[in-house]
Amino acid sequence: MKGAHFSILILFGIIFFLGDGVLLTALAGDVAKAPYLEQKRKLKHISREIQEKEEKLRAIEKKRKLVLDKMAELNQEIKHHWDLLRQKKKDCAQKGLEIARTQEAINGLRKTLKKKRGLIQKRLRIIWEFGPLGALNVLLSAHSIPDLLSRQQYLYFILDEDQRSLKRYLRDIQELKAHKDTLVRQKKALATLTSDMEMEALALEEARETKQAFLKDLEAQKEGYASMIASLREAEKGL
Repeated sequence: MKGAHFSILILFGIIFFLGDGVLLTALAGDVAKAPYLEQKRKLKHISREIQEKEEKLRAIEKKRKLVLDKMAELNQEIKHHWDLLRQKKKDCAQKGLEIARTQEAINGLRKTLKKKRGLIQKRLRIIWEFGPLGALNVLLSAHSIPDLLSRQQYLYFILDEDQRSLKRYLRDIQELKAHKDTLVRQKKALATLTSDMEMEALALEEARETKQAFLKDLEAQKEGYASMIASLREAEKGL
């Protein structure tokens, strides 16, 4: 009976010994695989990180191209605005010169009109001083009927021409004043237009500066992600 128990114990010992050996072998295999598995895990993590950074880098580059296209459009629009603004300012200055020349013409006509009125008043004063007899004496001093008619016609012609001359000067002055008023309105409209255009151009300049700042930020992000990707690739090579 004791021999049977001893045999059973020996059998269990052998099984236990063999089981421990298998277990130890398995554990040794796991220990040997651990560095490889860790390396594989790290490589997978780095690869995922590189992929994520490259996706972000592509997104940044896409935004950068859109900003560059928009800035190119802004540059063209700004140039067009400033070119047009310079032309409008020249037009405004030209209107100012035309207004000055028109005013000079008005002043000249007024001086001429004043002289003309002075001559007419002087002539009428002479006629008034001599009275009806004065004009009659001029007519009666004629040597013949044709001379009389000629003197009469000449007297009427002078008086009529004086009236027409006054009306002509007054009409010219009124026309010049109307032209001047038109020029003043045009200059005012141009001044308002140039002011509005200048504000628009400055707003576009500000928008361009904002785009430039955004582009600078994108460039910095692009450089940062490119640097991170390079570092990750170096780490990948080292594994």
